Amino acid sequence: MIAEVRIGVPAYHALIRPLHADPALVDEMWADGGHELEEHRAKTWWMAIEQGRPVAWCAAQPADDGRTALRCTDNYHRRGWRDSGLYEQVFLARHEAIRLVSAVTLLHTGPVVDLHLAHGWELTGLGGDRPGFDQQWVELIYKPVGR
Repeated sequence: MIAEVRIGVPAYHALIRPLHADPALVDEMWADGGHELEEHRAKTWWMAIEQGRPVAWCAAQPADDGRTALRCTDNYHRRGWRDSGLYEQVFLARHEAIRLVSAVTLLHTGPVVDLHLAHGWELTGLGGDRPGFDQQWVELIYKPVGR
């Protein structure tokens, strides 16, 4: 099941709080590239729910950089669920919701970048090493066709 949640939606706290409260998950996300869950009052999350818990998610919130309308964040899928196709489902749900506005995101290189590129995102040329982590990071931008 794919859930779309934000502050004010009843399922929001039931889905988000356990993520923050799971030390093993917090450690896993950090080890995978320095990922930390960030909260923003206007953030919307798309989550794949399996066995009653989120296993893949991504989010979007208003951008504050003046370049784009949205900043897409929290692109993550839990270990053990990475070949399930669930991240692709949450990405597609978010993409459908935001496809009419511009957006920017930072990702570590790999299949998630290819998924974004296949749906009209473009590399900006920004990116590089993140000290203390093995991954390379890239910035991608999405500009709706005709806008």
